[in-house]
Amino acid sequence: MGAYQKTDVKKSGTKVDESDFFEITGDYKFNGNINAYLAYMLNNMDESSVGAKDAEDTLRLGLKYSF
Repeated sequence: MGAYQKTDVKKSGTKVDESDFFEITGDYKFNGNINAYLAYMLNNMDESSVGAKDAEDTLRLGLKYSF
């Protein structure tokens, strides 16, 4: 599954990007009780506009066990 988000904010009469990214997610069911989730966020923000930390791409992994 994929998603795209872009948000513009007007500051001092100019448009500034607040968020601009693509996210690709997936899950895998090992069996009836264990699921794994993976999400990768491709950030399109410039480092100069938001700071280096907020402009990085991120990878998230989750593991869920259902009783």
